[in-house]
Amino acid sequence: MSEFYSRRRYLGVLGTVGTAGVSGCTTLEGIQRELASQGDEKWVFTTEGEETLFPAVADGTVYAGSTAGTIYAVESGSQRWAFETDGAIQSPPKVVETTVFVGDTEGTLYAVDATTGEERWTAPVAGPITSSPVAIGGTIYTGANKLHALDAADGTEQWVFSGDTSIRSAVALGETDTVYAGSAEGQVYGVTAVDGKEKWANEADGAVSLAPTVRPGEGVVGATDSAVFAMDWKTGERNWRQAVNVADQHPIYIDGYVYAAGNGNSVYNVGSDEGEWPYKMDAAISSQIAGMVLYGAIYVGGEDGRFASVNFIDGTERWSFDTAGVVRSAPAIGTGTVYVGTDTGRVHALVEKDA
Repeated sequence: MSEFYSRRRYLGVLGTVGTAGVSGCTTLEGIQRELASQGDEKWVFTTEGEETLFPAVADGTVYAGSTAGTIYAVESGSQRWAFETDGAIQSPPKVVETTVFVGDTEGTLYAVDATTGEERWTAPVAGPITSSPVAIGGTIYTGANKLHALDAADGTEQWVFSGDTSIRSAVALGETDTVYAGSAEGQVYGVTAVDGKEKWANEADGAVSLAPTVRPGEGVVGATDSAVFAMDWKTGERNWRQAVNVADQHPIYIDGYVYAAGNGNSVYNVGSDEGEWPYKMDAAISSQIAGMVLYGAIYVGGEDGRFASVNFIDGTERWSFDTAGVVRSAPAIGTGTVYVGTDTGRVHALVEKDA
């Protein structure tokens, strides 16, 4: 079964999750998870320095990049290995099978063995990498002043797309042959994934952040400082635009809905037929947001150190946790656990369950 439930499936689950109880668990870990409350801390990993951590998770291992230029591999709160980069890391790594890919602010993309922490290859790019790379079909894509496509096996450059402006946004991939990227000067590009040729370009209202996913028929979802928008994934024509102050944030797309953090301390369900609920934090939002339909949740962190899980249908808070730091990254979402990195050199593993 897919780990993503549909909205209708989620609503159906609401009426049944309370019937299984502890009796359905067959392992100690499962029993402990059932007995624990949502948002409880399972473990915490702490580095030796005051560094901001950006976590990703794969097969139960957390891979966290840091502003001090280190990738940490962590299992159950214990460090497996650490790998040093030449520059600061400002986004979560991308894990593909047995390789961890991450970029640094010195303009280098690294491929690291996920098991041993040994370097597989490095590749120089045109500028600092401040967003996570993405991968499809044996190719790694990253925005670093230009849009780069590299062979995932050895780092060989496949093509480079320059456009007319500086491309630093997260790259978006869809179920098409097209790669999408936004620029600091307000352009959105659709580029052929195979050869890097421009298919279309369109102007937005300012510096562009793209959502990390694209859905054919729904459009390329992105944001500027002043609005969230969707463009036709084939032609680049604008489908809709909604004014929301979303400075330094990218929107996310979940199950037909677009969510964005904006106006300082609020999370919005943009364009919902049921109304644009705003969930408000006590302090300004500090993190990128993330979500998971399986848990019916949107996750967000604030400048006051509070990290919250929000019901993605009605905007009510499900639970919250005080990290005693500031969350700058989107959390990593695993099976029954949400991993949260802070600017105090910590990764917190928090209990999560079906709604």
